[in-house]
Amino acid sequence: MVAIGGMLASTEAAHAQNAVEARAARDTVNARSRPGYEPPPIRFGPLEVAPVLQVDATVTDNLYARSDVKVRDVGIALRPGIVLASRGPNHELAVRADARLERYASHRSEDTQSFDASANGRLNLARRTVLLAEASQAHLIEARGTTGDTLFGTKPIGFDRTIGAIALEQDVGTVRFHLGGRYQRFVYQDRQLDGATIDLSPRDYEVTSGNARVAKGISPGLAGFIDLSLSHSRYTREQPGGVDRNSNGTTVLAGVAFGGNRLVQGEIGLGYIGQKFHDGRFPAIRALAFNGALAWSPTGLTTVRLRAARTFQRSPIVGIAGVREDTFSIAADHELLRNFILRPAITFTRAAFRGGEQRDTFGTAQFATTWLVDTHWQVDFTLLHGLRRNNVPTAQMREYDNNRAMISVRYRL
Repeated sequence: MVAIGGMLASTEAAHAQNAVEARAARDTVNARSRPGYEPPPIRFGPLEVAPVLQVDATVTDNLYARSDVKVRDVGIALRPGIVLASRGPNHELAVRADARLERYASHRSEDTQSFDASANGRLNLARRTVLLAEASQAHLIEARGTTGDTLFGTKPIGFDRTIGAIALEQDVGTVRFHLGGRYQRFVYQDRQLDGATIDLSPRDYEVTSGNARVAKGISPGLAGFIDLSLSHSRYTREQPGGVDRNSNGTTVLAGVAFGGNRLVQGEIGLGYIGQKFHDGRFPAIRALAFNGALAWSPTGLTTVRLRAARTFQRSPIVGIAGVREDTFSIAADHELLRNFILRPAITFTRAAFRGGEQRDTFGTAQFATTWLVDTHWQVDFTLLHGLRRNNVPTAQMREYDNNRAMISVRYRL
């Protein structure tokens, strides 16, 4: 996924001006420390180790997320993970690894395995100069019902994802300069259906992007910014004689970042997006770009989070250059008790295929709870309703309504 709005920075853009009170930023529902419900870190010298094991049990009334074949099933997922972290006055390094082994009671073709390993680091090169880096490698599964889920009758689609990124940040007075680059690659695995091999290599995709950002402190807790992003998207295994789906993108955003107190934190950016495709048969994208996140805490017990973004997704279909997605969400965290949190959320996504007339609409509504039992044990319960609608008669079977109930038990060593 390429963020059309560019890199969405956190409220650190405002932190650069020493405008945010750190205590207030920590005093929100998710960030608040809860003594007695947090496992003490396991230390090996300067290294902190945090292993975790989670088990998910899921019941669904529409396993394949379709309207023509609607089946129920029960699934169990085993999710081990570990975080290794090293923190010092001039550096931070975190290495994370987790896996997911999922099994279903009746439909064994839906059994999947996935993993994700990543490393994130920060190094202070000088008092006001910071180097940031990120790398990850993952094997992931296209979830049923999503835009990329285009196969039925065989195992869900799997792909490998590689990410590498580096950025340099420099503070000069009340101004922060950010310069970074990012590389992403997606490699899809073939599938077998009725003895035939389905070649998914035309989906293989890579995007290289660069980002420059300048943020200027305006007042305590408020900074203005200008953000420029350039990207090159390429399908690495295009079929000979096929259309050229590659493209170049340019995005300019201007906005404000704020975070002077617990009440409101976040940033909002608006601007222009231009995505030009190499093949003239694909109309260029010229539209309003937007990217924003807002966290509002009307009380110390409630935090409401709003997000909106316009993104450009890789295409799951040969002949389609990409998918423009507009996503909006609202979520809340309410601390009913110190160790019991309510988490309702609603998400709405519109997907427009570039190179076709298809338009998809996705929606999810969920109600979730988190129960911190003690220092090591945590129990989460989630009820979720999802739907998909589209405007193409030949794809009506891809419309669905899906209900899921999930209980998760997590043990943190």
